Amino acid sequence: LAHCTEFFILGVEVSCLYICIDRFKRTGMLETLGIGLVIGALDEIIQIFFDRGAAVTDVLLDFSGFAFAFLIVVLILWIVTEVKKKKLLKKTLKKVDFNFQICYDRKNEFGEKCRAKELFGNC
Repeated sequence: LAHCTEFFILGVEVSCLYICIDRFKRTGMLETLGIGLVIGALDEIIQIFFDRGAAVTDVLLDFSGFAFAFLIVVLILWIVTEVKKKKLLKKTLKKVDFNFQICYDRKNEFGEKCRAKELFGNC
């Protein structure tokens, strides 16, 4: 449990660092997971020198905590991005609707009501 908790915290920190630097391109995601695996393996190698013994299961536990944190950070980033996109879309649609009303309420030089295809042109 201690291994998972330690590496969960490390996973959150490293994932947030890569978000700030790289904005999580595909290579950044793989590098982040690779860092977690390498650090877990180094942790076990260091334990050899202190007579504690190294175990592959400990590396897997370390990496699972790191990967779980990584997935949570990516999920939160995805949710925030989708919410921002929806807000921007609503704002854009309100602006388009407002421009359409202005265009539709005026008449062009021939006395005809403006059409939707002339939405952003002179009415």
